[in-house]
Amino acid sequence: MHRRVGEWSYCRRICERCWQRHEKHEAETRRRFVRDNPPGPLLASLRDRNADEATRIAAMTTLVELGVPDAVPALCDQLEDPSESIRCEAAKVLGETKDARAVEPLCQLLQRSVADKYTSFFEEPSFLMSALANIGDPRAEEVISALLTDRRAYSGDTVVVDMDIRMSDGIADALERLGGLDLVFNAYERAFHSPDEVVRDHVTRDLGNIVWRGGLNGGTDVSGRHLQAVRRLLVAASRDQSEQVRYAGQHGLENFDY
Repeated sequence: MHRRVGEWSYCRRICERCWQRHEKHEAETRRRFVRDNPPGPLLASLRDRNADEATRIAAMTTLVELGVPDAVPALCDQLEDPSESIRCEAAKVLGETKDARAVEPLCQLLQRSVADKYTSFFEEPSFLMSALANIGDPRAEEVISALLTDRRAYSGDTVVVDMDIRMSDGIADALERLGGLDLVFNAYERAFHSPDEVVRDHVTRDLGNIVWRGGLNGGTDVSGRHLQAVRRLLVAASRDQSEQVRYAGQHGLENFDY
């Protein structure tokens, strides 16, 4: 039996006692996969706005697995589609390509998406941030960093049971993947200077939670000069003109004692 290229767990169950057989099987799978999926019809299906979404999404995935050079421009075109599900799937597979040609279209869509004040960051923006983080191009840093100045970045996901999970955690994770912890804390510092009291309060709470957890929500440890940067911002928060921000700063500083 043959399965699509990349389904490693299936191949391993078949061939775990014979690596040579696995290599032969994988090569044959690849040949059949390429033969059975000519790129021309797939590109035509992708560009056909009258085709159903399932067909177009399947075409996106297959084109990326085939490594078709023309797939990236065709996928970038899908970022302009009226359907959010098509746009999100296109962003996801573009991230898998790690192709720098997708960075500008993804950044532009992210900016347009969050410009709508009713947009939830857990929806389309999360797909776009993840794709940009996968590509790892520094051009995405400024666009993603700016999201921490938006109140919506600190809302919880009503679908997730753990209400401590907020989109700001996802933003911090994307920034860390792009440029490390320096980028994360530089973005938090810029957001801390926002004129919006609510944003400053949430930034301060996030920083206090980082101290309490000993790292980012994704598990990255924070120590040394990064903790000193957090302490400096929490001290500034404890002197903020807003009583709410001052309370959050004082509470965050207490976490250094544990």
